[in-house]
Amino acid sequence: YEMNWLAYYGHPHYWCCDRLWGIDHYLAVRDTQAADRSRVEDPEKTHLRSASEVKGYKIAARDGHIGHVEDYVIEDTAWLIRYLVVDTRDWLPGKEVLLAPVWIDSVNWAHRSVFTTRTRDEIEHSPEYRPDQPVNLAYEARLYDYYGRPVT
Repeated sequence: YEMNWLAYYGHPHYWCCDRLWGIDHYLAVRDTQAADRSRVEDPEKTHLRSASEVKGYKIAARDGHIGHVEDYVIEDTAWLIRYLVVDTRDWLPGKEVLLAPVWIDSVNWAHRSVFTTRTRDEIEHSPEYRPDQPVNLAYEARLYDYYGRPVT
């Protein structure tokens, strides 16, 4: 619907270019051919989903499931999803941890699963996220260091 509306008014597709809204800080279509294919009315081929729909999706690590999407951390200045809050308490004992969208490999809408190349052990032992404490630069540096990634 959105593509038809934009075409009717002659507006460009805002997702037309990779990294237009930042470097991979969102779960979205990454190529224009996929966006063009989304004109098909089949809901399983639609590339846009409500963030509330993804809550509860299973987190599929490289070596098995490790919890579910509990919530999101949103950057309020740019309105970007900075992190998925993963509840690992499906595997007692557990905790909440963060995964950056750049660490997400894919999403399977039909199976309600979010796939990452990280292992269950990596996710389980990553720095704990506590909603009552701010996600500040020190926490992000510790998180990215844990995963061996440069802070973006």
